[in-house]
Amino acid sequence: MSTIPRVENRTYRSHSQPACLPCRKRKSRCKRDNADAMSCLSCKLHGNDCVFPDTSVAATRPVTSNRRAQKRLVRPGPDLPPLRPRLSASPCPEHTPRDDPAQDVPMRPTIDVPCSRDVPFAGSPAPASPGEDESHVIGPVQSPDAQRIASYLFNDTSFSPRASRMIVARPDQLSAGKRAVLFNAVRRRPLGHAPTQSLPASICEIVTKLLEPYCENLVDIYFSTVHQCFPLLDERAFKLQRATPKGKISPALITSLYAQAIVYWRNSSSTPNQHYPDLRFIWNKANEALHSELYESPGMSAIIAILLNISGRPLTALIGNGVLLGSAISLAHSLGLNRNCLDWNISSSEKLLRTRLWWAIVIVDKWISVTHGTPQQLRASQHDVPPPDLAVIADSGQDTDERATFTTFEALARLSPVIETYLDHVFDLHRPPGSGNARFGLLLEKALAQWEDHLPNGLRRAILRGTNLSIPGSANLRLSYLYIRLLIQKLGIDDIKQNEQVDSEDLEHRLLHARQTAENIVLFVQELNDVALRDFWLYFNAFALSGTVAFLFRCALESEQGVVGLGQSRYLKLAWDLVETLQAHQRRMNWDIGNVCVAQYATILEKLVVTGGQPSEAMSDLQQFCQSEFAEFDQMFPDFWDRFQMESA
Repeated sequence: MSTIPRVENRTYRSHSQPACLPCRKRKSRCKRDNADAMSCLSCKLHGNDCVFPDTSVAATRPVTSNRRAQKRLVRPGPDLPPLRPRLSASPCPEHTPRDDPAQDVPMRPTIDVPCSRDVPFAGSPAPASPGEDESHVIGPVQSPDAQRIASYLFNDTSFSPRASRMIVARPDQLSAGKRAVLFNAVRRRPLGHAPTQSLPASICEIVTKLLEPYCENLVDIYFSTVHQCFPLLDERAFKLQRATPKGKISPALITSLYAQAIVYWRNSSSTPNQHYPDLRFIWNKANEALHSELYESPGMSAIIAILLNISGRPLTALIGNGVLLGSAISLAHSLGLNRNCLDWNISSSEKLLRTRLWWAIVIVDKWISVTHGTPQQLRASQHDVPPPDLAVIADSGQDTDERATFTTFEALARLSPVIETYLDHVFDLHRPPGSGNARFGLLLEKALAQWEDHLPNGLRRAILRGTNLSIPGSANLRLSYLYIRLLIQKLGIDDIKQNEQVDSEDLEHRLLHARQTAENIVLFVQELNDVALRDFWLYFNAFALSGTVAFLFRCALESEQGVVGLGQSRYLKLAWDLVETLQAHQRRMNWDIGNVCVAQYATILEKLVVTGGQPSEAMSDLQQFCQSEFAEFDQMFPDFWDRFQMESA
């Protein structure tokens, strides 16, 4: 009796080489040219990303006699709705469960399921799964009902966690007097939108080709300059995921990171003669990728990309930044970033990430309100995220010197409540003009003094005296501090001027203190060296410089009579000194923080101070400047949201 020979090398049916996910979905044969090939022939033909399942997960699947028995194991009862993907109630927004039958086994609902990534940085795009879900917080309007239902479902042993899209909490987190944070599972992508239709990925590929072979240099520049002062990512996790196959990092995020790092790359002393790509084109592409991702798959990575975009330089879209900030705030509330996560059962790295992102959003919201003239969108009563400190912001795996670099971010975050109090006062439409400004200014000065007391010794010396600016971001923070102090002093001046009986002595005293603060800003900018100019700067300080010149210009107009006296005013000379210094920094270091101030005031101040033009000519130019200031400013900085203006620019 002859024996049947064994068939060898049946790779397409071998369990050691399973079919890729797209072939499983198409129910087609998955065949590769060789064992080391990264993509199968079918995916090459269809132009899909060939993704193979994790073999370690497959090894843990339960062994059943056949597929029918395995389906019976996870099939719900006749009275239950269809199965739903299981989500962690301790939210890890970028985590999406795999299509693994072993994960469909009913388990008791709990919020103690950790996230799948040990060191997340919220930079992963939506996984290539058409049925993926995203966690969405349940607000206080529905939370009492949801808590009662969750308590019932937890005690019901026959309940399957797949039978509801609500993520159930433990009873100890539903105790009286404590607001539990519950989440719903919602669809992440628009209905009918395939995950393979990725415009951001195509844009990111174009930008990457333009920047090759300097992409890694840009990443290093970002983490050595921006990240130390405005941490939005986990550096180790980001670089680890970047080393994995493509598709692991959000295209909008990496494109915005490239665009922000180019400014510091151009100012780097190590590459003085390097040819750089068109920065405006890179920012246009980064905006396209971000807007597309906001529509296709909004998540934590979109929030980071928005913060990178808003805080980037140079300033080009004033209205667009406000719209993007509104989107980031809406996403942050949806993902529960405004809630204290320190007692959640998630990894410490994710706790740090969520805390950093929330305070970064708060900082941007306050400074956009100060500089753009729009009311703030966040209030302290609407979040319970604890104040940042080095133990929360800095990763526990870093040494003391590395943790010290985050002190400027901590100081910026702690300055936000002072700015919030100031904004509530100036944006109060029901308050009579000038009422209580002087007394309120004293309260703000007290709050600012308390903020000064919390500064570490080295940073305190840099902020208060302008010395030892070697700490990353200290120059940016000192300018912000001086401008806030100037705004507080202006409240008392406006209060006195709006009274029926003006106390000239008190007014002169307050003007003297305000002029000293403005002069400190001028001297500080004049003393900036090349190292400080190459350091991290938030673009909001461009309006701090412009606001300082505007205050000095106004004081000169109110204190002098005629154009001749105006040209000899001490206030106007200080304003011209600042503009002249900004022009010098612009020519020598291409420092764009002073562009707004130079564009608004250089021409008129030069006529009044330097050339000593005819009175009629100078006053005519001044009147024309006041009438056309905002129109000319809009022409200089076209809005990215105006497509027709972009095409004609």
